[in-house]
Amino acid sequence: MASPALQELEIDGYENFKSRIADLEKDSTKSPLFLLFTGSDNAQGQSWCPDCVVLEKTLKVLQSKNPLSGCLVRVKVGVRDYWKDKSCPFRTDPKLKLTSVPTLMAWGTPKRLSDESVNNLDNLSMLFEED
Repeated sequence: MASPALQELEIDGYENFKSRIADLEKDSTKSPLFLLFTGSDNAQGQSWCPDCVVLEKTLKVLQSKNPLSGCLVRVKVGVRDYWKDKSCPFRTDPKLKLTSVPTLMAWGTPKRLSDESVNNLDNLSMLFEED
């Protein structure tokens, strides 16, 4: 039997994230749940974060080699100045504790990729593997 396709959603901003995450956690049809924290789009329609742009391309390569299943939620953390502020709620939230974008995590598990490790195909493949 084929695995269900990866469902993709987008959430813009911390308040929207906080209001939607509980529902996403409860919805068993969307598990496993993966969260990708990325810079918000600029006027050209791409993230202001160059590593986030590269990761989107890497994810497409991974999906073309190995269809993924679950739910991938892209969470836009805001404009660069908002993100860089040390009091940014994405940085201070005890469940998130983000230190960089992009950050990709399997929600509810210790699996998390950020910095240089996030754009590695082998690392991404392992994160998306079911235990």
